[in-house]
Amino acid sequence: MYANQILAQHGIPIPKTMLTRFPSNPDLVEKQVGFPCVVKVVTGSHGAGVYLCENKKQFSDLSELISALDFKNSMIVQEYVQHSEGRDLRVIVIGGRVIGAMLRQATDGSFKANISRGGKGVAYDIDEKMELLSMKRQKFWILTSLVLICCFMKTDTEYVKQTPHQDFMVLRTLWV
Repeated sequence: MYANQILAQHGIPIPKTMLTRFPSNPDLVEKQVGFPCVVKVVTGSHGAGVYLCENKKQFSDLSELISALDFKNSMIVQEYVQHSEGRDLRVIVIGGRVIGAMLRQATDGSFKANISRGGKGVAYDIDEKMELLSMKRQKFWILTSLVLICCFMKTDTEYVKQTPHQDFMVLRTLWV
């Protein structure tokens, strides 16, 4: 969430995002994020704890289930970027330079592109525009390395999530 705040403050487009606890008001989610939306646990990885809510009814049902489980942690509700369904782009930046990128694609029709869930990763050629955007995004971070997760859009605007990486598992996956 902190990464999203920094990017938004600098005018870099990100999916509409909100932090909530359940039960959450579906009318507020519809107003702030819209449907469909993606609901994520705050500390998830490998696609675990990520659910696509197609409409307000599904969100209400999920909210009811989570509340019944007495789950007290916050969750992230994020705009669903349909044009990027089942694929995303991981751009690896070290020392202000793009050193590689990987296109991840779902192989099972899922909206999740996680390789740990059977998705496929292939090396991706970065054009000059993507390299400039990636370097622009890194300048907001003190870190010397990071991984950018980019969604594909119908227009020239790319939505971005930014993830500082301590290890380079993504890099190993890229070159395998």
